[in-house]
Amino acid sequence: EGCFYTLGEDLANVLDEATRTGAQLLLIGDFNARIGRENVTNDEEDAITRKSEDEVLNFEGKKLLTFCDNNALKILNGCCRGDYTGKFTFIGALGASVIDYAIVKEDNPDIRLDVLARTESDHLPLVVTLDWSFVLQPNSVSIFRVRWCWDKTFNAAFSRDLDRELQKFIVDDSVDLSTLVVGLNERIQSAAKTAGVRRSSTRKVDEHWFDRECKEEKRKVRRCLYKFRRSCEEVDRLIYIAARKALRLLYYKKKERDDDTWNKIRNSKNTTDFWRVVNSYRKGKDRKRQDIALDAWKQHFKILLNGTDSMSDDVNPHQEIDDLLFNSVDLLDREFDEQELNKAINKLKGGKSPGIDMAINEFYKAMSRSARSIVLKTLNVIWRTQTCPREWRIGDIIPIYKAGKEADTNNYRGITLLNTLYKIMTTMMTSRIQEWAEQEGIITENQAGFRKGYGTRDHLFTLNARRKEIEIVNGKYMKMILGLNFNTPDYLWAMELGRNDLECVAMKRVFKYVLHILKMDEKRWPLICLKEMINPNWNPKFIWWVDFEKMVNSVGSCELVAAMRQNQDENIVFWMEDALSTLIEQGLQSRWRRIDDSTFCPYYQWIKQDFLEAEYLQDLRISTINREMWTRIRCGNEHRGEKKWLAERDQLCRLCSERWRPWTIFLCGVRF
Repeated sequence: EGCFYTLGEDLANVLDEATRTGAQLLLIGDFNARIGRENVTNDEEDAITRKSEDEVLNFEGKKLLTFCDNNALKILNGCCRGDYTGKFTFIGALGASVIDYAIVKEDNPDIRLDVLARTESDHLPLVVTLDWSFVLQPNSVSIFRVRWCWDKTFNAAFSRDLDRELQKFIVDDSVDLSTLVVGLNERIQSAAKTAGVRRSSTRKVDEHWFDRECKEEKRKVRRCLYKFRRSCEEVDRLIYIAARKALRLLYYKKKERDDDTWNKIRNSKNTTDFWRVVNSYRKGKDRKRQDIALDAWKQHFKILLNGTDSMSDDVNPHQEIDDLLFNSVDLLDREFDEQELNKAINKLKGGKSPGIDMAINEFYKAMSRSARSIVLKTLNVIWRTQTCPREWRIGDIIPIYKAGKEADTNNYRGITLLNTLYKIMTTMMTSRIQEWAEQEGIITENQAGFRKGYGTRDHLFTLNARRKEIEIVNGKYMKMILGLNFNTPDYLWAMELGRNDLECVAMKRVFKYVLHILKMDEKRWPLICLKEMINPNWNPKFIWWVDFEKMVNSVGSCELVAAMRQNQDENIVFWMEDALSTLIEQGLQSRWRRIDDSTFCPYYQWIKQDFLEAEYLQDLRISTINREMWTRIRCGNEHRGEKKWLAERDQLCRLCSERWRPWTIFLCGVRF
């Protein structure tokens, strides 16, 4: 049945609602219908003359006219501003036609329609210019940051022009700090402009295969298209079709040679190399909620950062504390030298957004030695005066959308972009404080983050090597909590509490993490690395996988490794549970054997018949003192040597106040 009858049924409610509420309506796209020079209505009074380069009227075109006439719609092609001639909207190998339309309500205001030239597709784009007004939220702002389009080819020119700019730049203690900082920044940006560095509000994205040759060929095809649209001759159409085929063939050849990018990704040795290649071809994220009022942002970050409306003049409210802690320390008080400056500049990363000074990190990296000496003098002037320039205390806060409702400011994370010269100075200060703290022994071995030569792996290695020590510490702590003697065997309190060995806890966590990785998407790197680890042909084997195999084989669960290599999800879960239960059972059997052979508490095997936590430890009605006494009795802490070294009064049972005998524990247990 007719597509427009179906379309009319689907849009009936939408058209009725638009008519009832007076809303605007626009239908645009490929209708696959040719209406020639016919219009929606054939009434002589209402008829509007249409022009069209396509004079063919087909059956689908008649249905489109009927659909528009029944729903009070008008076709813009050939009878509105921008397209009075009814230009072709489709140019293919078999011919040219008008099958793409823009349709609006009859009472809509005047609208402009343009048919643009494009060579990428047989269909030409329709551009509709609307004069419909939309009410934006008051006091809203749309901010687009300008970027420097830097390239390494600018290094020599920028360094030369900056040296010329700084020849007459005077650095002295008598000059105002703000004037000094602003003057240096102005000369840096002036040198960048002179060197030819462009500024753009868009992010540069590598097209990898679309080079200058492709652009030139595309211009030639576009000229052929313009020529055909002016003449509408068949010869010009055939020339345009041939030129477009040649352009597509060129695109195909360029894409075939574009294998270098994928080779770099495949050969990336770490995540840093991988994302460096990927990010060069990624487009920036869409900007979110540009219509949020500026006052809303201001109030949000004012509350979040505990800020005020005015800037405090007290630069360092903790000056007395600083003088007390760092007084007469030459390492911290001396002026900065050239070596410190070069180290701080080398730490700056490329491709980062600048602060309010708009001086990117690449500017400082490309500076010559003479230019860096001017920067060093400027920083030392600020260091001697112990005053922070006002420009350094102002930053641009960029809200980054995380998750949730886009209209809620609480769903954004702010990133403050600071002055680049300020970041260089704080980097040098941080290096000094770290060196001084290391020399004075202020930072302990427990702190591994943000320290050179330290890392989380150090702690992991220490924990693995000190497992026995951890078990001893854990045992001492649990005995202290339960009120047991220090010489009480660990298997007694562990059985009393129903605790598993550390190996069981570690295995459970390892299995949980492996299942988490196996549920990831196929493109995630953790899953890719795990599949490489379990590959039996991979040589040499990964250390982590070797340890995993040893752990699994120790409980006789070789089937788990086979299930993981065959991607059998259900079997993996089953064999993991089987391996975990086997390890728990092995630990329990080892404890039962030690309990049977125990001389510390020989009757514990009659008391404890399961491996669950004792019921009296879970009963909140029992006081802590009674719970502690009962634990000591059950674990053999109250009958050692039958208390013969104590006075007769002290040999009485704490629960029943009768003389202690080996069977007292069972009688008291019934009473208790």
